[in-house]
Amino acid sequence: MKTWLKLSSISSFLLMLCSCATLFSSSTYPVHITSSPYNVSFDVYDRFQNRIHTGRTPEMIYVSSSYLPFIRQKYTVLVNDPDFESQIKQITFHLDGWYLANLLFPPLAPISLLVIDPLSGAMYTLDRHCRVLDFQLKNTTIRSEKNYAPLDSTSFVYP
Repeated sequence: MKTWLKLSSISSFLLMLCSCATLFSSSTYPVHITSSPYNVSFDVYDRFQNRIHTGRTPEMIYVSSSYLPFIRQKYTVLVNDPDFESQIKQITFHLDGWYLANLLFPPLAPISLLVIDPLSGAMYTLDRHCRVLDFQLKNTTIRSEKNYAPLDSTSFVYP
């Protein structure tokens, strides 16, 4: 009976430690989109160019890291305000370090590496440079009033 209790406690402990990325990481991540000037419209597209979000800066959006098991998601953010130049930035993901921590438990590694973490979507994490997307925009509108220097009476040329 004692050996069965020891065996069950050890196996339950190991099962708790398997699928490290699912336990210690996330499958959705926040991305803060800002711009200078602010209150500029933007669209977010997925890997198939489907629009998944439309908003105005500054805004926090939440994106999923995995498209399918073993396929990381990729997003494109397009700033498309008519008063400013258009800009595009990518939101990308990379393999999570917790996913590789499954190799520390060789008997359970195949289940963790091939089933649990890929299905949960937690095997990928957001790239560090994608946590805050800051767009520095240039104005493209032409102003109607022109800034001429005032002329004094001596600067006129008479024919």
